[in-house]
Amino acid sequence: MSEAPEVTLDDAEVIKVIAAAYDATKWETIVDITDAWLESRGELPRPAAHFRAAALQGVGRFEEAVGWAEMAALTTTQPANPLDPAAVQYYASQIGLGQAYAVCGRTDEALRAYRKALRVPVLQPESLASKGHLRLAIKPKQWRKGWREHEARTLDRRTGKNRLEGVPEWDGKPTDGPVLILHEQGIGDAVLFARWFPMVSERSGHTPIWVGERMFHRYVEALGDIRTAVAEEVLEQVGEGDEARLRLTQGVCYVRAMSLPHYFDCTPQNIPAPIAPAFEREPLTPHRPLRVGVCWEGSKGAYHNFDRSLTLDTAALLWEKPLSNVEWVSLQYGVEPPAGAPFTKMPEGDLLDTAEQVARCDVVVTVDTSILHLAGSLNIPTVVMPPMTVDWRYSGWPGGSSTLWYPSVVVIRRDNARETEAQVRTARAVLESLVASLSFP
Repeated sequence: MSEAPEVTLDDAEVIKVIAAAYDATKWETIVDITDAWLESRGELPRPAAHFRAAALQGVGRFEEAVGWAEMAALTTTQPANPLDPAAVQYYASQIGLGQAYAVCGRTDEALRAYRKALRVPVLQPESLASKGHLRLAIKPKQWRKGWREHEARTLDRRTGKNRLEGVPEWDGKPTDGPVLILHEQGIGDAVLFARWFPMVSERSGHTPIWVGERMFHRYVEALGDIRTAVAEEVLEQVGEGDEARLRLTQGVCYVRAMSLPHYFDCTPQNIPAPIAPAFEREPLTPHRPLRVGVCWEGSKGAYHNFDRSLTLDTAALLWEKPLSNVEWVSLQYGVEPPAGAPFTKMPEGDLLDTAEQVARCDVVVTVDTSILHLAGSLNIPTVVMPPMTVDWRYSGWPGGSSTLWYPSVVVIRRDNARETEAQVRTARAVLESLVASLSFP
């Protein structure tokens, strides 16, 4: 493989455009720009090769992505000084190579690249936080170190903006006022990290206040012993309605939700049990069918959506063959059911409304979305089909048929990013076994 060309000043400006497209998950834009670059010059500098590899995965050209990820990795050397900007480039090249291998099912090679990345000393916040995620996924004995590294995200130029200026951060100790818990990342993460809310209340000595978008508020309040507020208003007041206002005092502090495992020293051995609203669930009886909820698509704007969502034709393998004594329920938010599907459109609402729909189900089959977290927190027998990319939310990557976070969840993996049909057929077989075990004779 030839060496990557040097980056010129003009190249650097183009790479900035590509990096912005990467942050916006505009994969086709990156492919188009690098295609034009290749046509005019016949080669790409290393940073552009790295971004092209990620973009090719995003448009489903997985095998082609491996070659570009290998080029980016092989033309990057590890500097001795972790303060050298090249250390970040080397680390990123190994992460990119690991992901390219992972989505093609080359898990042994992916693990080698990931382990090499973990050995790279980096001090840049974004890369250090990424190391924490990776360590949590593949090094279960190093969770404490992983959570510590993950704290570096608070210094990152993008994620570090999630702060309250003028309000001190919580240090994990008793306080003179309520702890404000700031929401981070996706909907599912709000559900997953809720398990620590009662522990915050117990340790701080005050009812905590969850700060985030209104669509979460009723769900969070239904968990009990917690209040809610909107981020834009929190520095003026927090409370439930105009009549119950709580002025911020000197004793108030805040914590980011994803910092809670760090402050509570979370390991695979002491993960708190999930919590959920106390819905009145209809018991199983011989007089009604089993309700099976299905969700086949994640948020289109998510970075790894190319690796986690199913096409309708593939998802239909779950329900196209009749299953005796089953009522199918759509848990796909905002999507009209395909023609011939045995279910109607899921009612729309806030997170509590969605959780209520999930609670109606006896079994859930889903891809990697918030539906997994809602079903798992309700202890509903659940079959999840995760993506190929490494993720600490699933135990024992790249293998393992369970997740430490939700005991009721069965994990169905696939051999590579293209093998979604086989993954769905296996999920259907597991579903049939679950239905048989739950049905009355």
